[in-house]
Amino acid sequence: IVSEKYDLTINGTQVTSKNCADLAAISGVYGIAAYDPVSNTLTLENAEIDADATDGIKNGIEGLKIELRGKNSIEGTGNCLGLLARTSIVGPGKLSLTHTGGANAILVKRPLTISECTLIATSDNCAIAGLDDGSYEDGELLTIRNATVEATGSGKGSILELKEIRLKGCHIASPEGAQLDADSHAVVDTNGNTVKETVIIEPEKYDLYILGTQITSQNCADISSAIDGVYWGKASYDPTSKTLTLNGPIINAEDDQVDGIKSEIEGLRIVLNYDSRILGSGGNGLTLLAQTTIEGSGTLKVENESYSHSAIYVEAPLTISGCKVVAESTGFGISGANTYNDAMRLTIRNATVEAKGDRASISYFKKIRLEGVAIVAPEGARLDEEHHRVVDADGYTTDEKVKIGVKEYDLTINGTQVTSQNCDDLSAIDAVEGTATYDPDSKTLTLENAQISASAGKGIKNEIEGLTIVLKGDNSIAGDEDGLGILAKTSIEGPGTLSIDHTGWLQAIFVKQPLSISGCTIIAQSDARGITGRDDGSYEDGELLTIRNATVHATGSSKGSLFAFKELTLEDCHIASPEGAKLDEDHHAVVDADGDIIKGEVIIEPGESYKLKINGKWITSKNFMDIPSAIDGVEGTVLYDPDGKVLTLMNAQIEAKEGAGIRSEMEGLRIELRGDHNSIAGERDGLSIQAKTSIEDLGTLTITHTGTGNAIFVEAPLTISECTIIAKSDDGGIAGLDDGSYEDGELLTISNATVHATGSSRGSIFAFKTIALEDCHIDSPTGAKLDDDRHAVANAEGNIIEEEVIIQPSITELHIVPSELELTEGQEESLEVSYTPANLVLPELVWGGEAGYEEIVSITPGRYARVKALKAGKTTITVRIAYPDGTIVKTSCPVTINPKEENGGGSGNGGNGSGGSGGSNSNANGGSNGHGGSNGGKHGKKAKGRLSTPVATAQLEGLSLSPNPASATLRILGLEAPAKVEVFGITGIRVMEAETDGVLNIEGLAPGAYVVRVEGRVLRFSKR
Repeated sequence: IVSEKYDLTINGTQVTSKNCADLAAISGVYGIAAYDPVSNTLTLENAEIDADATDGIKNGIEGLKIELRGKNSIEGTGNCLGLLARTSIVGPGKLSLTHTGGANAILVKRPLTISECTLIATSDNCAIAGLDDGSYEDGELLTIRNATVEATGSGKGSILELKEIRLKGCHIASPEGAQLDADSHAVVDTNGNTVKETVIIEPEKYDLYILGTQITSQNCADISSAIDGVYWGKASYDPTSKTLTLNGPIINAEDDQVDGIKSEIEGLRIVLNYDSRILGSGGNGLTLLAQTTIEGSGTLKVENESYSHSAIYVEAPLTISGCKVVAESTGFGISGANTYNDAMRLTIRNATVEAKGDRASISYFKKIRLEGVAIVAPEGARLDEEHHRVVDADGYTTDEKVKIGVKEYDLTINGTQVTSQNCDDLSAIDAVEGTATYDPDSKTLTLENAQISASAGKGIKNEIEGLTIVLKGDNSIAGDEDGLGILAKTSIEGPGTLSIDHTGWLQAIFVKQPLSISGCTIIAQSDARGITGRDDGSYEDGELLTIRNATVHATGSSKGSLFAFKELTLEDCHIASPEGAKLDEDHHAVVDADGDIIKGEVIIEPGESYKLKINGKWITSKNFMDIPSAIDGVEGTVLYDPDGKVLTLMNAQIEAKEGAGIRSEMEGLRIELRGDHNSIAGERDGLSIQAKTSIEDLGTLTITHTGTGNAIFVEAPLTISECTIIAKSDDGGIAGLDDGSYEDGELLTISNATVHATGSSRGSIFAFKTIALEDCHIDSPTGAKLDDDRHAVANAEGNIIEEEVIIQPSITELHIVPSELELTEGQEESLEVSYTPANLVLPELVWGGEAGYEEIVSITPGRYARVKALKAGKTTITVRIAYPDGTIVKTSCPVTINPKEENGGGSGNGGNGSGGSGGSNSNANGGSNGHGGSNGGKHGKKAKGRLSTPVATAQLEGLSLSPNPASATLRILGLEAPAKVEVFGITGIRVMEAETDGVLNIEGLAPGAYVVRVEGRVLRFSKR
């Protein structure tokens, strides 16, 4: 039999069908070496080939696979590998090539792929190279895939003379800066020279460790085979999708001080298929240092026996979704770090989690969020966000097994149980449309434009003690089962409507435990019973119905509309229809004038509401005449006039505890302030403006808000006029609806008023469609302004101001008296500045004039300025006020300076007027003849329209102040009869008002400058 020859030689000997099964028979070959022609595979297992001057392995077989097992080596002076046909070298073993002489460790003439193995090629010429003829033939291709390659070619180069070099799942790790260069067809250094030192190419490494072994591109596809301690099942990692898939492996770290799994990969997905386990003792079972999601249809059980470690340890957001995770440890079950940073968040979404830790079961998280699930066990356990953990019923960190999963609540909708999984969207239940949600924390069922069928069971059946049903919009229940079955204490609240249309033989609303209907509208219609307790004559203690400030329409056309209650109570409402209907305690029902249970429609309505609330309670026709007695938290004088729509506060103190201090829904309401000691304080909005409102009169209102919300919340036009408002809040000061809508109604007008607004968290004055200042200005802080783009009072940078904003009344007009001035060179004249409104304190005046005025006149500034004529000419002088927000108020006075006449007489003083002339018969403003020199020149001074003005601010027309400065007592000298006296601070704010016969007690004033106004006249003094 002639043996078949293969185009493959080992150490110069051809491989044939006769020797291929045991190539170790070839001289210079040791260990195990075999060739399988069927699979075209050459296997080397711990083989050594001593090649001398021939090629260690020379391949001409297309598609040959060289499979490495264990540690293998080839040494020689010829090519260690001469590859003349397409060849692949695969792992998982290692091959070391040592070449000396003029050839190569590996000669590549046809494509070579090195995959999933370790190859070390050392040569004093070329390590891995194509033909050294510059041809770069198409076949000279080198692909390194998920492999470790070390190539050293100290003579000509390490990796060179190749048409193309491809790296897949690996990279050049050394030397630093080395790279593939397509133009050089080699691995080159940073200067573009072929590298001759050792080039190390390694698989890509990922920030994922299994039992302390890093996952790389080389081992990621089959972690179970690559890492000792991972058995059964299979584990793999896909770097493209960042997915670690566990198909039922057991990861055993019981004998090592390492974590079972440790990840620092941001966005890692751990997908569970089947049941997987992690066993640990020296480290954490599962350590997650970057954002991770655990999901899938399987289960992961993590068991750890280290007192100092956790079953699952988290330092970044972890989401467990749609799977089951069991974490048990003698230390901590599921734990974050005790730094509580924002990243340590645990979300459990529609998943089952069981956590048990002898030190703490679930702890050290900044935030724990449960979505579609709830804490099922132990009884009474709950999330404690303040202490960042799950605690027991007494508030202590629990070390019992915490079970989180789907929780059923004692509430059904059309016969379907409400659970933690469906409570966020009850419209998922058949026969429920619109919006319906249940919040188990607050025990609140919210219906918003919901339609519910009562065909498969009661529309709503409640056995949760303390349930609140909140109605928003128009809601309905229809069917032949009970619309509502109240089997535990329940309240129904507004502001919406619920219409129940019952067509069976039962009732629209069945009440077995206390039911309160408050602030909403209920329409309950039934062919049998409307709203009823147990219709058996028992009248049990629980069958209590309270209707509070609500509208109720009840019809039970065959049995009764409202009946069979132990007690039926109406609060802030009355029976409006039918005529003569009343509560009858003997019949436990609403009866007609004859005492019979009414079966037609019964209508109950609230007492007349004036659309005005104080501390959460409506002002109605019942309580408006004595509001402080009717409403808790109100003291002082509070009066409401329903005809004039006027709410008067006279030194009133109002709490904002049960609701906004004052909530206005009354279109055109006027709030009048009397006295300076009106206040609203509390954690609810101080004022809530829901309809057009004005605040006015001369009093003061101080609002101190300490909760979430605003001192003044405005959703409709608000005008603040001729009063003082001090609004201070830890959150928002004076604000519209802070949702970016800037509704047309969110308008704020401040007219000739003083406003202090502080909103230290969100802003002081903001979120308005329009802010208008009339006859007032922003006094502080410096640079503050109205910003139309921000819809707020903002600083120079456009940021909403959160510190105190002060708005003060403005002087709107200035007048110089006289309005024109004519002088002769060398003469002086006084000018007075008058202003409107006259009750304000005049700020600093800035005098000036047109260009060059300083050459014609000099001005001694002040309210009573002195003007001196310097030389003949005409000019205009000006005076202005500049407010901090940029508002300018100014006026001007034309001035004529006549030349001095050499021989003219002196100027005369014209009687009570301001002007005179040098000649006789001169008269200004009705004054007598001037007393100047006779024969005076024609250029005597004239002043037009000048009024008589005081010469000292502490003395006025016979009145003066003494002592001045004063400390405790100030006397008004020259006062002939008792008079009203007002004292103003330097900013214009009134600080004192009194009737006096001439003596004022000023001990309560702070040191500083003040203005006294008495009988329309103004004087100044200082307080020590």
